[in-house]
Amino acid sequence: ASVAASSVASVTTEEAKSEAVGAGVAADDEGAGEPLLLPRHPAIMAVLDRLMNPQGEHPSGNFGRWNFDGGGPGHQPHLNVGDVGAVIALPGCSDQALHADIYHLLDHIHLPPHYVNIFMPAVASSPTGMPTGAPDFSVGQTAFIVGSHKMEMCAHLMDESGNGRPERDARLIRPHVEAGDVVLFDCRVLHFGTANRSGGKGEPGVGIQRPLLYANVQQRWFEDKKNWTLTSLFKDKGPS
Repeated sequence: ASVAASSVASVTTEEAKSEAVGAGVAADDEGAGEPLLLPRHPAIMAVLDRLMNPQGEHPSGNFGRWNFDGGGPGHQPHLNVGDVGAVIALPGCSDQALHADIYHLLDHIHLPPHYVNIFMPAVASSPTGMPTGAPDFSVGQTAFIVGSHKMEMCAHLMDESGNGRPERDARLIRPHVEAGDVVLFDCRVLHFGTANRSGGKGEPGVGIQRPLLYANVQQRWFEDKKNWTLTSLFKDKGPS
């Protein structure tokens, strides 16, 4: 329920293990059990199924699921999980522009997400090796505007008059995650990568790089042709 309400959720490695064991899935990295396979871990896929394929009151009435390899009424549609990629925020980089990764399919009704991102931080928000004392989050995180996946709310928050700015600021969250944790979010949620200030001022090249692993999860009928169409980086000049 909390995932559906905000469309931003975090799952720690231990929580994933716990849910997997509760579902009867081996989750021990050592010994006879299968290793944790992010992002296709059964516990994570279970969350994605609940988020992207919610069941209504009369699933048996969706008789058309017998077509197109649908498996019949009540069958959970297959989700496409993409390959793992990476983006790296170098020391000294500034805040990213606030944005959403994908659009709403329809303007007149709110639908479950058809496109979800899995973020897998490869460095802790407060990396080890930092000076002792209070946590140092200068390496930065990804920030999200909770509730902005709803069009009515987003229209208010982004109104050109600026009236929604105070609430937008109040809804901003920055999950402080560790390497091995997972953040799932509806790609319609407004978000941005925060600055990496781990190098301090006037120290180019000094600091901690912030690599972020990610995987895209889509309904099998959806294609993100804007970001993921195969395009050659080199012009074909023919034989020399």
